[in-house]
Amino acid sequence: LLVSYTHAKCRDEGSNQSGPLTVNFLKANHAVCDYDLPNNVTISSVYELPFGSGRKFLPNAGRLVNGALGGWQVAGVFMARDGLPFTPVISSDNANTGIGSQRPTVVGDATLANPTPNLWFNPAAFAIPTKYTYGNGGRNILRADALVQLDLTLEMNFVFTEARRLQFRAEAFNISNTPAFAAPGATIGSSSVGIVTSTLNSGRVLHGALKFYF
Repeated sequence: LLVSYTHAKCRDEGSNQSGPLTVNFLKANHAVCDYDLPNNVTISSVYELPFGSGRKFLPNAGRLVNGALGGWQVAGVFMARDGLPFTPVISSDNANTGIGSQRPTVVGDATLANPTPNLWFNPAAFAIPTKYTYGNGGRNILRADALVQLDLTLEMNFVFTEARRLQFRAEAFNISNTPAFAAPGATIGSSSVGIVTSTLNSGRVLHGALKFYF
């Protein structure tokens, strides 16, 4: 059993800044990094089921029973982490500076008690700034959905001789079929604002495999 947990906070003035940052924006841009993950836990394990020859249960089992029940292994990986931050923006060059991705003006609380993919945050909490001015909205002030996923593997080796064995594997990725939603549309005034259109992970995927070693 391996457990890894990190609690961290990363702050900067622009993780993916494509050009020089205007001095006037240094204070507004000082925020958590684009890749900031306050909490991140991963648990991985491998467990051999205690059945069959030399194990706690059925230690004196015959060849047939031991071959069917002995040697099964269960492995899993569990991941849970906070969502990544994102920034609400406006689509127009409202300040008339030739620079895009300008910020809106904050006029209310954008967080929702029960966000859904159809409305992840409250767009009414933002307004288009007065012409030729910048909005007071900060960078990375909202967060996308957290990722929670469990992957499991069931494995068995049927040993015929020292050199020959048959391996069976059954794998389930995201076995609980739990979606992790990507960041929603964040352009204030657009038809997709606040709406999630994709996920970070896939739905439940099941795999089965047989391998013969000789």
